[in-house]
Amino acid sequence: GAERIGRYEKKLMHIFLDGLEDLRGLRVFKSENDSAQTALVSLVSEKFNCETIASRLAEKGIAVRSGLHCAPQAHRLGGTLESGTVRFSFSPFISAAQARTASRELKKILKNL
Repeated sequence: GAERIGRYEKKLMHIFLDGLEDLRGLRVFKSENDSAQTALVSLVSEKFNCETIASRLAEKGIAVRSGLHCAPQAHRLGGTLESGTVRFSFSPFISAAQARTASRELKKILKNL
C-alpha cells in the first residue's frame, strides 16, 4: 500500500543522501523533520550550474530535473530563484543499487567538472 511505498522511497532517498555525506560544496534541500520529507531531494553545487550537472548525469543514464520546479516561492526562500536546483525523485521503480549509483556518479561529476 501507500505507506509501504512511502517507506521504500524514503529508504532510497536516505541511501542516496548517505552517499553524499563527505561531498563538499553541495547544498542539499531537505526537511529537518524526516516524517515531513517526501522522497525528493533538491540540491545545488557551489561551483557548477544545475543544467550542467543534469546533463552529465543524463550521459550516465540518470534522469533528474534541473531548473525551477513549479515552486517559485520555495526557490525564493531557498535562494535558488536565479539558479534553480537539481532534483532527484525516488520511486518504487528504482532499486537501492540505482540510488547508490546516482550518488556515486554525482560525486564523480562534481569532482571532475
